[in-house]
Amino acid sequence: MLRRVHRHLSSLRKEWPFKLVAYVLMPDHIHLIVNPRDGRIRELAGALKSLAARRIIDEVKGLSFLREKPDGDGSIHQVWQESFKALPLWSDWLIYRK
Repeated sequence: MLRRVHRHLSSLRKEWPFKLVAYVLMPDHIHLIVNPRDGRIRELAGALKSLAARRIIDEVKGLSFLREKPDGDGSIHQVWQESFKALPLWSDWLIYRK
C-alpha cells in the first residue's frame, strides 16, 4: 500500500510540483503535510484525490462507488468525502507538532 501511495505522489509531482514534508496513511484516510510550489493547496488536494479515486475504482473489486445520480460536472463515482480541511503551518514548531 505504501508503495502505491509513493507512486501516486511521485506521478502527481510531475504535474503539480510540491514538497512532501510528512504523511500518515490511516485505514480510511490520509493526512499530508505538503507545500505546493504555487501555493494552490486546494487544487493539489483535488488532483491527488482525483488520481487516487481513479486508481481505487479500477483496482478495488466488490465495492461500488457509483452515485445515485450524476454530479453537476457529470461524474458518476464518489470515493472521497467532499470536505477538505487545510491548516496553514507557518512555523517549524507547528509542522513538528502536526
